[in-house]
Amino acid sequence: MSLKISGLSIEYLKISVTAETDVRPFPVYVCLKPLGDPAPSEWNTAQWDSSATDPYIIRYLLDGSQFTKGRYYVWVRIDGPVEKPVAKVGVLEIF
Repeated sequence: MSLKISGLSIEYLKISVTAETDVRPFPVYVCLKPLGDPAPSEWNTAQWDSSATDPYIIRYLLDGSQFTKGRYYVWVRIDGPVEKPVAKVGVLEIF
């Protein structure tokens, strides 16, 4: 995934996720970070698009004005009952 968003925009960042089972009942989080791994305090609550299945769609309302211009890695975390996968899923450029 590679996206470009204006620093003036407020819009949903949509992230596709594939899974063997329905992951929509579980909490989902997003982190945008230029370098390194996310710290526990850097995760932001996201939501599932309830109408999308395989791939499932994560929606995160992004306010571009809260970021400086540059490239950010997009991280996703799903808090399942046993597994809690974390993945770097793409790059977002804020211009």
